[in-house]
Amino acid sequence: MKFSILAPVVFFLFISWYQIKAGPIDEGRNIFALKCMLCHRIERDSTGPALANVEKRYSIDWIIKFVKSPGKIIRSGDTSAEALFIKFNRTVMPDHTELSDDDIRNIIAYIQFQTKQIASIGAIPMENNDPPVEGKKPGNFHHTGFIISFIIVISTLILVLLFAVQVKRLERKMHGKE
Repeated sequence: MKFSILAPVVFFLFISWYQIKAGPIDEGRNIFALKCMLCHRIERDSTGPALANVEKRYSIDWIIKFVKSPGKIIRSGDTSAEALFIKFNRTVMPDHTELSDDDIRNIIAYIQFQTKQIASIGAIPMENNDPPVEGKKPGNFHHTGFIISFIIVISTLILVLLFAVQVKRLERKMHGKE
């Protein structure tokens, strides 16, 4: 009896996690489409710089700090930040303090993936028309689907247990009357 209840729970938890968890490239693509694509392209300069190989030009830590608060980095006298500021018509990228370090690393993973595709086929594959994956949003709630699935599984288990308790009560009631 214990195995028959435990097996479906483990199965549903595994399936929920497997289907809902987006990888770093998917998460990065979603965030890039929502936060970066308006001003940046991977293969060429736009309102902001081209992002291909950005991790080779700057350290990951620098990129994270710059994305979160570019104005602060420029004002600090950072020569790289000042050079970008001057090159792009003294336009300051908006702060993205809502992005976690992992969000920014995921964006970089997506940029690296796209850069490899550019190098392998010589052109970017419809990058500008690549919409975010449905149901996947950037921010702090990366595991919302898993949590919802977990709640459904727990609720189902509670209902099954309540049903079993009612059945047992009926059995006791019937045996008590005999």
